[in-house]
Amino acid sequence: RSSTVCQCPKHNWSNKAYKKEKDNLYHSHAWRKVRARRLAIDHYLCVPCQSIGRISSAHQVDHVQSSAEVGIAEFKRSFYSVDKLQSICHECHKSKTSAESRL
Repeated sequence: RSSTVCQCPKHNWSNKAYKKEKDNLYHSHAWRKVRARRLAIDHYLCVPCQSIGRISSAHQVDHVQSSAEVGIAEFKRSFYSVDKLQSICHECHKSKTSAESRL
C-alpha cells in the first residue's frame, strides 16, 4: 500500500532526529505557556465545533496548519505563535490528525 503522506525531510517528522526535536518542543515550558494562553483566549471551547454551531469544551491545542502543510522549517519557526493555534476537543483533534495523515 502506498502512502499519500509526503515522506521528504521537509514535511516528515519520522526521522529520529526530527522526532526528538518535535518531542522537545511539545514538552517545553514555552509550549505549556502558549498552550494555556490559547485555551484561555478560546475560553476552553473547541474552535472547530464552534464553526459548525456545536459547543464543546477543549482540553487540547492544535496547530491550525500541520508540518506536512507548511514544511518543518516554517512549522518550527511559528511553533509558539498563539495566532497559529486553536483550542480543540479530543474528537475534533483525532479527526483532523487522521485527515492530515491522508494528505
